[in-house]
Amino acid sequence: MFQKVKSRVKPDANTYNILFFGWCRVRNPMRGMQVLEEMIKLGHTPDNFTYTTAIDTFCRAGMVSEAVALFEFMRTRGSTMSSPTAKTYAIMIIALAQSDRMEECFKLITDMSSSGCLPDVSTYKELIEGLCLAGKIEDAYKFLEDMGSKGYPADIVTYNCFLKVLCNLKKADEALKLYLRIIEVGCVPSVHTFNMLIAMYFEVGQPDGAFETWDEMERRGCARDIETYCVMIEGLFACNNVKDACFLLQDVVNKGMQFPYRKFDSFLMKLSAVGDLQAIHRLSEHMRSFYNTAMARRFALTQKHQDLCQRKPGIAGIGTSFRDHEVIVKYSWQVRCIIRNIVRDWASEGEKEQDHCYTPILEELDRLFPNRSRDSPPCCLVPGARLGRLTWEISCLGFISQGNEFSYYMMICSMFILNHSTETVGEWTVHPWIHSNCNSLSDNDQLWAVSFPDIHPASAGITEGFSMCGGDFVEVYSDSNQEGIFEHYENPMWPTYPDFTSAVIS
Repeated sequence: MFQKVKSRVKPDANTYNILFFGWCRVRNPMRGMQVLEEMIKLGHTPDNFTYTTAIDTFCRAGMVSEAVALFEFMRTRGSTMSSPTAKTYAIMIIALAQSDRMEECFKLITDMSSSGCLPDVSTYKELIEGLCLAGKIEDAYKFLEDMGSKGYPADIVTYNCFLKVLCNLKKADEALKLYLRIIEVGCVPSVHTFNMLIAMYFEVGQPDGAFETWDEMERRGCARDIETYCVMIEGLFACNNVKDACFLLQDVVNKGMQFPYRKFDSFLMKLSAVGDLQAIHRLSEHMRSFYNTAMARRFALTQKHQDLCQRKPGIAGIGTSFRDHEVIVKYSWQVRCIIRNIVRDWASEGEKEQDHCYTPILEELDRLFPNRSRDSPPCCLVPGARLGRLTWEISCLGFISQGNEFSYYMMICSMFILNHSTETVGEWTVHPWIHSNCNSLSDNDQLWAVSFPDIHPASAGITEGFSMCGGDFVEVYSDSNQEGIFEHYENPMWPTYPDFTSAVIS
């Protein structure tokens, strides 16, 4: 498009700068240099931002020699507007260090000062961080010394940048060495300094180092913030030190500190995994004053939507890896859904909903087949049977009933209730809303216990032939092995569950 319009609209320096910057952004420095050469031929003067962008692009593309050549052009043939800045020097020095061209790297530092482009703290900070990422730890220490000799002693922000790289690389010994250097030069460590050290010690499997750092904060008079508590509690849970983690959670409650919502939700999951209901109650009561219920509900729905978008098939079981266990926690909403379906279908608390949904179907079947025979009962198919309560009720009414359900989560639970219940009503107890922080008037609502089943399935006189069939409705009943089965069930009962709509349409 530029070639078409440049004959009619005369491009200026800004036009060429935009074109040049665009080629650099798409990592095509050679085309960018063609634009730059054309720009110079037309008498336009590139500024230092244009050159710096080109040099950065060359370095990122691994073309360090080309970047050096362009940098020399800036220094020797460029105008005042295009002379290298501290940012340009920093980019070149880091690129040379990463290419193991340390002699040229230190030469640039000398040239930087002699050219009148004095490095400041931010320049040294970028250089130190770049050298650390390149694995040049000793050279980074030399730059720290050079900063002091040039009149720019490193502050705690610079040291923290250095420390962050060491902690990310899990170099515990080097990180401790740097911390001692911070103390030695009289620089005061910040709370961020200690937080990084604590997190690193847990990551490298040295919880004792984390405890020592925790105590060091108190000795240095550095107040612990909520991030310090979060890092410490997460690390303690990770190394199965539940007792100390719960102690720190109680300390947060006592001090009236506020957890970020994600951390709060994560800690509730940890406490749920260990079955500490009292700790869940205390933490929930404490956090209730900080968060708006509607916002919490929207956050929960967003998380559920993300999980649905990333859903993977398969059920993890015995012998799974740690990654598999993470998946179980991640998709725990499916288990919560099953538990709430238990309340609706097999608990006395769901009786009203059962009457509303199932009674009209049962009454209509009874009206259509008033004189049904026990010797030759009519057949009824229930697609989308969920936990099998409607299928079971139809069987008790005197029909040969079969339930069909796509979800294997539902099938596993219905099999357990229908086949493994003893003659005791209310044999098992669940807490369906223990993970829900919304729509609860009190903590007792959240901790409400529900017993099931409300009736023993085998004691109600079901009709012989009662069964449950797993799989997609269309695939199961269109299979050649099942030919004629669907016609055998002359009375399909279509439930009104949204996830069964596609099967009805098919």
